Formats: sequence, C-alpha cells, structure tokens
Amino acid sequence: MQDDEKYMLTGLEFDGYQLTSKIGEGELGIVYLAVNREDGTVAACKILKNELSQAGVAVQQFVYEAKVAAKLEHQNIIKAINAGHTAGYYYLLMEYVNGVSLENMRVNEPGRLTLDFLCERFRELADALDYAWRNHLLTHGDIKPENILIQTEPATLKLADLGLAKVAVNTPYHHNTIMGTPLYIAPELASGEQEKATVQSDIYSFGVMFYELLSGNAPFTGSVEDVLRCHIEAEPIPVRDYNPEIPEKVAEFIHKCLAKSPQERPEDWAAVARFLGSWKEEKPVKTKEKKKSELTIIHKAVIVFLILFIIAELVITFFFI
Repeated sequence: MQDDEKYMLTGLEFDGYQLTSKIGEGELGIVYLAVNREDGTVAACKILKNELSQAGVAVQQFVYEAKVAAKLEHQNIIKAINAGHTAGYYYLLMEYVNGVSLENMRVNEPGRLTLDFLCERFRELADALDYAWRNHLLTHGDIKPENILIQTEPATLKLADLGLAKVAVNTPYHHNTIMGTPLYIAPELASGEQEKATVQSDIYSFGVMFYELLSGNAPFTGSVEDVLRCHIEAEPIPVRDYNPEIPEKVAEFIHKCLAKSPQERPEDWAAVARFLGSWKEEKPVKTKEKKKSELTIIHKAVIVFLILFIIAELVITFFFI
C-alpha cells in the first residue's frame, strides 16, 4: 500500500495549508508539500507516524518543542511555523527548503563534498546549534546527513528536526531504547543513559558525520549491536587511513570530536565554529610572509646596487682628476 493511500492525507488542510504531494519520509514521519490556500505560499508539513501518535507524553513533548522551535530565528535552522493536532494527526508545519540533504549528496554527488565545502557548511551548522543552545537550551539529538539540507540558491545549510529525537525514544515501540540513530550515536547514549545527553553528545554525532563524509566510510559498521558496542568500546580507524589528503589538523579535530569521554570533546559549538573558521589560516600567513621576505631581498639588492654604483662613480672621478 502506498503511503498516500495508507494515510490518505493529500488534500487535507492544516492551519490553512493544504497537502499536495509527498516529498520525503523519515523515521518520525512523512513530509508533504503544503500550499497556503490564501496566498499560495508553500511550506513543508511533517505528519507523525501512527506509532508515534500513540505516545501521549512523547507527542506532548513534540508539540511543546515544536512551538519552542517556532520562536527560533536563525538563517540556518528550518523555521517552524506551527505544530498541533488535527483530524487525528499530529503535524509540524515548517519552512520549505528547495535543496537536497547531505545524505543525498553523499550518495549521488560525492564530488561536491570537498573539505572547503564541508567546513563552510558545518560552520553554519555549529553557529545554528550554538544559537539554539545558548538562547533556548535546545540540543538536536539526531545529527546525521539526512537531517541537514543544503539550499540550492544560495548554497546554505538548513538544519531540520531540532530536538525531535526526544519524541521517538518514549513511544510504545521504542520505550527505554536509545535516542538517535545508531550509526551516529554518542557512547553515553549508546549505553542507554539518555539523561546524559548534552551538547557534547551532538558534537560526537557531528564528528561521526564529518568522518564519514570526508572519508567515504563510517567509523563503525555492522549490525546495530556491533555498532553500538564499537561506539562504547572501540577506537575508529584513523580517518587519514581512508583519505590521506585530509589535513592532519582536521583529522585530529575529528578524532577529538569522537572522544569516548564527553569532557575530552570540544567544549561547545562555539569552539567547533572557531576551528572550522580558522583551521587553514596558516596558509595565507605563510604566503604573506613569503611575499614580505621576497620584497626584503629586492630592497637589499637595490641598496647594494646603489652602493656599488656610487663606488664606481667615485673611482671613475678619482682617475680623471
């Protein structure tokens, strides 16, 4: 059965927006393109799946966090318009982004994922998450390529599903299980200690994603059980073993993000943003120093030439006196 047939949502209206077509699907829900019937503006509307809709406490948390997210004003966070419950469905109306996810790019356009591109986009991500934490104490809980969209024009990062991972962990089908996606989950959460979720937990997930997109390989693979165990106990293969062209400074930073202990990871998103904005500043400095050195040599050569010229003039004058 097709999802549209199963949910029969096309044509339904939420807060004046009518669902027109399905544009995506994730673990939490199905996303539809929605059109405002009054002014024709478009939005994206995420409908929670049935198993999530049955979790009263979790859904209440979802609606609360969605309304908090609606207060966020940051260019790199997908703007939440409203959230609620209509016709038996819990929904989240949000800004529509014309672009593709990093996961889509990883699979279909890996050549675009250069180090410069990723550092520029991830600096936007760090700024967004730093803003969400400092202003509203919001963490994400499920950092992964699927939740990061790259707007087509201009190329800008847009973060989705801020805080929604907290909904899934308390559903009837996921109660007392881990929060987040196993491939990207932090060790403290892989151990089932959800109360230990912090900014550093998101930074670990970010490190996994950075590692994967630069190297083409996730730090840990295998069954869910194997991956969770590795997050807790194993050290990843050095990322430069997969891609020797990754600068050593960047590799060290990625492995710092992947530290087992949260205290050994970058202290906050501001620290992550600072690194991403400064890791290659040494190159221009060296170039500038080189140019300065070259100019100094030229100046010295001119001075020596002038001195020799003056001496020559003196010698010639002496012989003709």
